[in-house]
Amino acid sequence: MNPETIAFPTLSESDVDLVAERAEAVKLRDGEPLFEAGVVNVDFFVIRSGQVEVRSPFIADRPIRVHQAGEFVGDLDVLTGRAAMVSAAAKGETSVLRVGPAELREVLCNFPTLGETLIRAFQARRQLLEQDKSAGYRIIGPEESRRASELAELLGKHGIPFRWICSDDDMGVAELKRLGQTDASMPIVDLGARQLVRPGVRELAKAVGLSSTPDRDRYDLAIIGAGPAGLSAAVYAASEGLRTIVIDRIGPGGQIAYTSRLENFLGYPAGLTGVELAARGVLQMLKFGGRLVAPATVTKIESGDDLRPRLTLDDAHTFTADAVLLATGVNWRKLPVKDFDRYDRRNVHYSATATEAGLCVREHVVIVGGGNSAVQAAVFLSQCARSVELVMIEKLGAGLSNYLLERLRQIDHIHIHDESEIAELIGGEKISEVRVKSRVDGSERTLACDKLFVFIGAEPKTDWLPDAVALDDRGYVLTGLEARSSGRWPLNRDPGTLETSMPNVLAAGDVRHGATRRVGFAVGEGAMAVTCVHRCRRELENGTR
Repeated sequence: MNPETIAFPTLSESDVDLVAERAEAVKLRDGEPLFEAGVVNVDFFVIRSGQVEVRSPFIADRPIRVHQAGEFVGDLDVLTGRAAMVSAAAKGETSVLRVGPAELREVLCNFPTLGETLIRAFQARRQLLEQDKSAGYRIIGPEESRRASELAELLGKHGIPFRWICSDDDMGVAELKRLGQTDASMPIVDLGARQLVRPGVRELAKAVGLSSTPDRDRYDLAIIGAGPAGLSAAVYAASEGLRTIVIDRIGPGGQIAYTSRLENFLGYPAGLTGVELAARGVLQMLKFGGRLVAPATVTKIESGDDLRPRLTLDDAHTFTADAVLLATGVNWRKLPVKDFDRYDRRNVHYSATATEAGLCVREHVVIVGGGNSAVQAAVFLSQCARSVELVMIEKLGAGLSNYLLERLRQIDHIHIHDESEIAELIGGEKISEVRVKSRVDGSERTLACDKLFVFIGAEPKTDWLPDAVALDDRGYVLTGLEARSSGRWPLNRDPGTLETSMPNVLAAGDVRHGATRRVGFAVGEGAMAVTCVHRCRRELENGTR
């Protein structure tokens, strides 16, 4: 089906009547706004008569859409509460139905056919906005800017359309001049209605309407980490009526957000990007009433006298939950080479998505790592890079999916250096070359390097946890019978399968000892965690210890 048809359906009279039962009827004069770009928590509108014109602040000469009677105005941000990226205003005398976010969620959950139409339209509209490069936010800054890279990661993980415009080229210079700026060394974020000069991640998050604060003092389930395990648990918990919050340091997706394409995940034979999978999980969670808080960091977990965990965020905000799920995943391991930290996040990257690909056009790319993630990155970036050098410690093929191995061998300008390692980084402000050493015969060669991608494994994010949570010797969280045998389990009953040595605190996904590091397993553990949550809540109510 044509994407335009999916994105802009005309609702039937019966569907409009269902919406009308939960809506406020509003009459608008010609030019009267429904909402402005930059406004948070916008409502959903169905047009009864007249027209509504939608405009982007970045496109002055034309509307990006004119909605007719029977169509609706709104996309994902009606559910996320983020700042609207477009403005909408009546064109002529217009009558609309105004629906708040809570009422819209009721429609989505209670009327599956209509709900499917709306959700598919929301997704398609966001995809069209992402494809229209002139309509998204703009980051103007050097390609090697660490801060610009962090800002791009924030927007990318939250699925917010943007362009990264290099301030050193002609387009970047023109953009800076248009904004009245002359310093090409700093990132500027153009939001259309206003500009942020050298913003931090939190400042940008606030400006685009991302939530960093819980909306209540107590939840049924608090999930730390918005990767596959955390999002899976959030969807199941929220759909079962549990008051659910998900907290993440930067945004949804976890490790899969850095993946260019998942092709072996059940139900997606054509594959999808990690960002797409995460965005769908967030949308499902929001549909059922879950809440995403990001960027935010949990700094402390304590057990109350009633065994309910209390969480403290990095802004000192505290709240309690009947159960907590640790789904923090792992951190990318850094390359153990001299001066690596000096170049980190300049022209060093840990993901290969469309954003990074846009920075690699006709450039020399070096990728370190021999697992599926590294090879997927090599295949993906080979479509735009001048050359791709793949450096791996193991012999080619060890632990690699066969379909990726076959694809790798068919691309001529991917050069494989197996049983080798990076011995030296060479450059000034950024890496320009790398020296590669063979682990077989000690020979060395120097490779041109405009961008370095590192996929050499990861380590658990557990150094912040209290001593009450038992870890294995590598820092992964012990659960179930292993948690009991750690000597730190304080109760008479056995811990649940995914329960840690701290009662009512669970763990799932890559952070858990013994976890199988595949997306499908993480999703399954997230779902299983909700069963454990119900048990924890029953025992809290009964006072079982």
